[in-house]
Amino acid sequence: MGLKLCKVGYILCLLCCINLLNNLNRGIIPGAPIQFQAFVQQTHNVSSSHVSVYIGMLSSSYIASYSVFVCIFGYLSITQKPFALAGLGLFIWVLAMVLNGFSKTLESFTALLTGCILSGAGESSFQAIAPPFIDEFAPENKHTFWLGIFYASIAVGQALGFSYSSAVASTIGWDMGFFITAVVMAPMAFACYKFIPDQYNKPLGQQKENNEVELLQLEENQETKPVSFFKESFKILTTPLFIITTLGFSVSTFTLSGLVTFAPAILIGYGL
Repeated sequence: MGLKLCKVGYILCLLCCINLLNNLNRGIIPGAPIQFQAFVQQTHNVSSSHVSVYIGMLSSSYIASYSVFVCIFGYLSITQKPFALAGLGLFIWVLAMVLNGFSKTLESFTALLTGCILSGAGESSFQAIAPPFIDEFAPENKHTFWLGIFYASIAVGQALGFSYSSAVASTIGWDMGFFITAVVMAPMAFACYKFIPDQYNKPLGQQKENNEVELLQLEENQETKPVSFFKESFKILTTPLFIITTLGFSVSTFTLSGLVTFAPAILIGYGL
């Protein structure tokens, strides 16, 4: 049967650790603005007044790919094993980190940009399944506790990412910062893909039935109709609560992303 994470608590801890590392990675580029600005100038031969455009492009490319692929992985999780999708996406994330690291050796801004795009796509698979899993399988009296830890790891991870990036960039190089995160993530990605028991790895759209007889009758008497991606998307996009929430979240993301990307460089420029 092999090794399995049979307790929900172990799986929840795994999800929080992955979320922490994902967000730590987001702090690598803004956490070492001097080194990355020098990299952009060296690889693109641009003036210092235009470097911020390319730094912003790295952050925007991640957000854009994340926004597209989180919808795709969310749809696939209705009919596919969610942790298999998450494991696959996290392996893509690991490859993206390796590519980011090699971009310095290759002296290629394009490689770094591609890595950012792939990292957004890879992380989206995990973010599409983690919150629903916590909401469904966390102990009833600890739903908010585990969700709180999961979302707190976003802020904690980014904060650690700034310090981590600054430390590695000034010592062993920012490329090693990407390689280290790839090495740490690889076993956790494998655990998502291989070590989650089947009872916790069911498609999110599959209804849980308490009575096995009713489940058998349902399978015999009713065919499972495929869910249309476009029909489901239209239904969601015409929901007023979803629209208002998404607009608010978009404004928040726009503001925070700008601060996270450029605030360190601004503070360094003022000598703070």
